[in-house]
Amino acid sequence: MLERFELKRWNRGLISTYVTILSILLVSYFFMTAFRSSGYDPELYKKAYLYLTVFSLILASSLLAMWDLGEEEPGKKLQAFSGPVCFAISSVPLVLMTFSIGQLHGINLLLPLWIQILWGMVIISIKSLLGTFRLPDKWKNYLLLLLADFVLGISLIYLFLYTQYAELVLTTVYDKDIPPIFFLNPLLTLTGLTYVQTGGTTQMNMDPVIIFSMFWGSIVLLCNLFSYQYWKRAGGRSYEKI
Repeated sequence: MLERFELKRWNRGLISTYVTILSILLVSYFFMTAFRSSGYDPELYKKAYLYLTVFSLILASSLLAMWDLGEEEPGKKLQAFSGPVCFAISSVPLVLMTFSIGQLHGINLLLPLWIQILWGMVIISIKSLLGTFRLPDKWKNYLLLLLADFVLGISLIYLFLYTQYAELVLTTVYDKDIPPIFFLNPLLTLTGLTYVQTGGTTQMNMDPVIIFSMFWGSIVLLCNLFSYQYWKRAGGRSYEKI
């Protein structure tokens, strides 16, 4: 039973790469900024927490596109979904170290982790759905990277152009003048949530997190439903054998 949850060597390598890069980023930030400042400045550590959570989501999105799903049946997703969970949990020690060094208190770590895990489940679910098409693995990875770039990057560029065209003056990340559709971007939602947690203001309360969770949760459900129906029609065979 437990063998089903054992990570493959390739996937373990992805997680090791993830933790290594995040560790280098955090240590570099401390040496270049925090340790060189005169006296204790909590704002430096709040920014470290914000940078770490945002960069971890971007990095996890790229690495999860290369996650090896193997030949798991779509009706048994626990092992496949272990990827986003492992990525999120592996960043917790670095976040807690930031809290400890920066003496940050009262920050809810679970909501940022939930955003990263749900977004990772979206990537895994879409990759599983792409398995119903006879595409080489490298093309699946490219398509997932393009999707991640579009959702994370291009939508932010469009938000910038929108605010310029509408001549909006945004005072916070969760500004009521930002159309809710932009908060389908996990990067924007996570940045706003982290900003609020570290003392920033909000005009929308937790509505962006709810919007994000409901939309992408539905996408995960639909992708896995379609994958399961395809697998069922194929007689229960794995995608690689169809």
